[in-house]
Amino acid sequence: MPDNSANFTYDGTNGPIGTTTVTRAELITALEQLNYAEGYNIRAIDELGGTGLVSVDSLGSAAARSIAASDGLQVTNATGVSGNPTISVGTPSTFRQAIDDTEANTVTNSVAVSILSTGTSYSVPAPSSGSISRKEIINGTASLITLTGAVWEDPGITAVRIPPRSSVTLISGVGGFWLRFCYHYL
Repeated sequence: MPDNSANFTYDGTNGPIGTTTVTRAELITALEQLNYAEGYNIRAIDELGGTGLVSVDSLGSAAARSIAASDGLQVTNATGVSGNPTISVGTPSTFRQAIDDTEANTVTNSVAVSILSTGTSYSVPAPSSGSISRKEIINGTASLITLTGAVWEDPGITAVRIPPRSSVTLISGVGGFWLRFCYHYL
């Protein structure tokens, strides 16, 4: 609570207080009938039902929460009722497949692996700035595939060619350019 703010409001109907003197019993009755002031976290928490984790915002609202699992992750004690919640890798193959997501016949910077089975030329988008990226591009055709785009750190590189039945791994730095590429022959 901020300084000089009322923590409670008085319920004059259920906890009457005299205008001149108050007996001990009247004071106890009045204290028993205090309500948390509107708009404060303590009231919002008190009004929640259930058990578990609590989310509180700066506006005095509170909500019960729990931790949910996602692809490849497993959660135990999601509400924290009987101790700290734990998050772990569930089935390793499911987790790995969620990370190594695959796209077909397109090259984006949001998917880890591109498998190309048609065409001979693809534009490679710039990697995201501020993070290091790794991109695997597999040429599943019998033709030479050309990767284009002004996304290479070395301005002398205008295209990268992937031989038939081969792949290339692109690695970026944090500047939004692909720094290195390495060929792999299938």
